[in-house]
Amino acid sequence: MNGHGSQPYGTSSSTASLSHTYVNELNSHNYGVPDQDPAIIYRAPLMAFHKHQEERHAIEDNLIDSYSSLVIAYREKYAECAREKRNAAMWQQQHGILEKDLEHSHRALENTKMELQSIRSSTDSDPFAFVIIDGDGAVFHEDLIARGEEGGAEAAHQLQKEIKDFLHQNGLDTDLIFVQVVLNLEGLNKALLSTNTVKSSDPNILAKFGRGFGRAQSLFSFVDVGFGKEQADNKVRKIYEAMERNSHCKCIIFGGCHDNGYAAFLEPFRSKKTCLLETTPTAAEFRKFSFTRLNFDTVFRSEPLLAKPVPPPPGFGLTPFPPPAARVTSPVAESAPKSATPAGNEPAVVAIRSHKKEDSDSSSPSNTYAAVGKLGTTAQTIDISKTKKTSPSRPYLLLNSKNQRVDIPLPKADYNAAKSLEEKKMKNGTNFCNKYHLTSTCTQEHCKYTHGPRLVGAELLALKHKTRGLQCSSGLQCRDVYCTLGHHCQTPANCSYGDQDCRLSNNHAELDIIPTLRVYDDGTRELIQ
Repeated sequence: MNGHGSQPYGTSSSTASLSHTYVNELNSHNYGVPDQDPAIIYRAPLMAFHKHQEERHAIEDNLIDSYSSLVIAYREKYAECAREKRNAAMWQQQHGILEKDLEHSHRALENTKMELQSIRSSTDSDPFAFVIIDGDGAVFHEDLIARGEEGGAEAAHQLQKEIKDFLHQNGLDTDLIFVQVVLNLEGLNKALLSTNTVKSSDPNILAKFGRGFGRAQSLFSFVDVGFGKEQADNKVRKIYEAMERNSHCKCIIFGGCHDNGYAAFLEPFRSKKTCLLETTPTAAEFRKFSFTRLNFDTVFRSEPLLAKPVPPPPGFGLTPFPPPAARVTSPVAESAPKSATPAGNEPAVVAIRSHKKEDSDSSSPSNTYAAVGKLGTTAQTIDISKTKKTSPSRPYLLLNSKNQRVDIPLPKADYNAAKSLEEKKMKNGTNFCNKYHLTSTCTQEHCKYTHGPRLVGAELLALKHKTRGLQCSSGLQCRDVYCTLGHHCQTPANCSYGDQDCRLSNNHAELDIIPTLRVYDDGTRELIQ
């Protein structure tokens, strides 16, 4: 319709009638308004569409998150890869440097091997043996010394031969053999002459022997260190240390086994090239070593040089033996008539006195086993008088039923006294002289051990215990009344060391330490009943 009428603008009446006709026709055919919403059929597809949209958004979100994680992981791996590339480059560089160092090391090792081979060749080309002897303890045979220079030359030649034979047997053939005998020349010379070990009217006989010894072999020396308790010991130790470090020295023969003091010195070395020269009986402390041992009996004495006997000091207990009331002469004690045994409750004491010939050699030492062993070869006097059994006041030794030496029991030592004695020893720098303090029989003019004020009381007893722990070379056969060393294990029945490790073991099972006979210093024997 326009503004001038009710009909639409641009339409005619014919057109309007046609529209009314179409509507009427529709109404006549029942085309009315539907009973339900026509859009309902699209609701389910639309909801499915929205659901797919949501799933798509979820997938997109997951894709974005996964991508982000992959980017992060990629960056981490990239950084790690870059780091490994840098490390690989660094290690490659280091490898090159180490290869060069290794090559240099190989060349240096080859050079070192060549140098060692050269050194080994040089040391093997000039091997030598060195013999160091403490001449104060390892003494040459007296018959060689008595011949002066001639005896010294013979001793040198014989010693050279003995050493060469020993070295040859052990696979070392060399003509370079050095020998040094270190000693107190004047002191040993006096001892040899004063004890009549060397019978010579020449007061310088040992010096002449040494001169001949050195002249006979150009590499042999007779070194006089003079008086002084540690002079010879110090020189022997220093020479040994020098030879131990010398690679050309293939064998060291050490001649100081008579002195326990050297044992502690040798302990750190334990060198395979060290050999022990045994002359006089070896000191107890050397038993622990596994060194090769040898001896040259044709050149050195096998018995120690005994000190000249001196009278015991006052108060030592030497009193005259009381005269017997009745005497019966018989070759053995057991032959005394039983009827002569005194009656009464007091025990009888049988004393046997050896009568020595007046023309016997008064110069022979009385403290040797050979001298004491002569007892019983001459007529004996048996004292069977009734005598009260008292503690003897004279020096004596004890024998068991097998005629073996039995040590006199000692009271228990005081711990504080033993400690005090050890502190004094450390302060003095050397051990106490056993002969001086225990028996007053030391005759060394310049003894290397401590004298000074005599020990008394508990300290003296502590020294006796300490000395008793050193083994006497004569063992059960010792007949020296003044010997203070140990002769057997003190506890054979329950020794904690056993037969193998006990220093004083004389076969524990067979050892009898029950005394049956007392032997005095003058040869008098007294049965213990």
